[in-house]
Amino acid sequence: MRFNFAKLQIESFHSLWVSSFWSRHEFATREEVEAEIPLFRRWYMYHYYPPALSGQGEYVRATINTQEQTIGFWHQASAEASWQLIKTRRFVIKETGFFRSCRKHH
Repeated sequence: MRFNFAKLQIESFHSLWVSSFWSRHEFATREEVEAEIPLFRRWYMYHYYPPALSGQGEYVRATINTQEQTIGFWHQASAEASWQLIKTRRFVIKETGFFRSCRKHH
């Protein structure tokens, strides 16, 4: 599988997460947040299309899971196509003294 990287655009998931999740609702509890996350994920995986594609073209996404310490590379050939997992890689996050001390206090 080859991609035309000349047309590559990088989209920030963080700004999408803020505008489509955190800014959409004021959560009162952690449970409310946890209940809403699967809905956001489903929307993102099956209904969201990057504005730059205007419903056309192919899309490649890298999903980083810090809890499982994996990165998955996904491909969508067109707006109508299903997402296909291309490859998954593992990585290691080494914990620093700062994060160990934060965890002890919570």
